[in-house]
Amino acid sequence: MPTEPRAPRSRRSILAAAAGGAAALAVSRLSDPNVAAALNPSLLLNQDNPISATTSLTGNGVQAFQVTTGTFATAIKGASGNGVGLSGESVSGWGVVASSTTGVGMSTVSTSGIALDATSGSSTAVRGSTTTGTGVVGHVGPGLPAPTPAVALFGSVEDKANVGVRALGHVQFPDRSGRVLIAAGKSYVDVSMITKGGLAGTPLCFANLQATKTGVYVASVRPNYPSSGKLRIQLNKAVASAVWVAWFVLG
Repeated sequence: MPTEPRAPRSRRSILAAAAGGAAALAVSRLSDPNVAAALNPSLLLNQDNPISATTSLTGNGVQAFQVTTGTFATAIKGASGNGVGLSGESVSGWGVVASSTTGVGMSTVSTSGIALDATSGSSTAVRGSTTTGTGVVGHVGPGLPAPTPAVALFGSVEDKANVGVRALGHVQFPDRSGRVLIAAGKSYVDVSMITKGGLAGTPLCFANLQATKTGVYVASVRPNYPSSGKLRIQLNKAVASAVWVAWFVLG
């Protein structure tokens, strides 16, 4: 039996069918992992990777990123023309942690600006700790002094005309200074330094009366007397009434 001729299709129906087929093809291609990787490529090694948005790594309870390099090479470098080269943030932990077994844990260098800027709202802005070395070193000059063993804060200058340490405001030495009462009828008082660092070496000891006593003055301040770890503040004579004496130890 002869077939009946089909009715001709309109141009609009042909274009609609073509558009639908193209859309289906695009969806199928985007679902292909190879195509998706090509549209959003991974970081490529040994070359620059230009980006137009933030690249982030999120780790749920695991370390999100690690870089390991050989000796004398830089593991991670952050650089910026006018912004922040490296930023670390934490809600309740450490924003940035730097450590080294025998070398420098963190080094910051600036030609004319601030090399390291640390700010804290209510906690410690800069913290340096060590077991046997130097906690924090501040130096003025081209060289860098060797670490001083068992020193928490060390300030030094290449030119002796410069200032190693300067403080605006109160300076406190709670373990190396204080005041003590010399009782009436006594001419001396002993201060124990055993729990305050002791008096090893050749410490410089000072003392002053905190009130005017006519004809009375501090005659001597003797370290490690009458026994090791104590200092004796000796007046020239016994006082008729009790008097406070301020003392201070250097070294």
